[in-house]
Amino acid sequence: MDLTLQVKILRVLQEKEIERVGGSSIKSVDVRVVAATNRDLEVEVAAGRFREDLYYRLNVIPLQLPALRERDGDILLLCDHFLQKFGDKQQRPRLTLSPDTRKILAAYTWPGNVRELENFMERMTILCDSNSITPADLPRKILDQVGVIAELPEPISPAPVRPQQAGFQWPCIQDLNEQKLPLKEFLDAVEEKLLLEALQQANGIKNQAAEILGVKRTTLIEKLKKEKN
Repeated sequence: MDLTLQVKILRVLQEKEIERVGGSSIKSVDVRVVAATNRDLEVEVAAGRFREDLYYRLNVIPLQLPALRERDGDILLLCDHFLQKFGDKQQRPRLTLSPDTRKILAAYTWPGNVRELENFMERMTILCDSNSITPADLPRKILDQVGVIAELPEPISPAPVRPQQAGFQWPCIQDLNEQKLPLKEFLDAVEEKLLLEALQQANGIKNQAAEILGVKRTTLIEKLKKEKN
């Protein structure tokens, strides 16, 4: 980012004011800024390419998102999610991955992270003639990097959720007191947990999450909007 632009962003964060392009008046703004980068900003600050004062203004709640190659247990989950997404978009059955293909995709390093994986799944959905993606469908770039298929380890899969052995128990007054929440906030927290768990089980697909919860899709979306607010 150009240093002159950094000065303007710093002014917005400090003074909460902007001047529109072509305008002559100052406008007050009240916004929340979420910034992302694929560079080490501490290195950029030391090299003089990023303002130190802007760095500390932005670095309020830092979140480190590991590269996809460091989250190999997520790769196949994302593959299945994107194949479902693009299968619906192309109005064709969701493609499946052959066992060898799953091993290859789990071993590939995905230098472009989730965006590369998403684009690749869309390409496969459009170009693959059969309903299963085999190693023959994969580009040479991926095959050359992973090497001999027979030597690849089995892909890591998320651990299955174990059912509670003690059976279901309704929340009680003790739970309410331990959480130190008013009744409405306690119930909202329970609802939020169920919404997120349903979305996780459905790999982010809202239609399936709504079916899990036994509600309409529109109801689910309204509740998610309420939780965000």
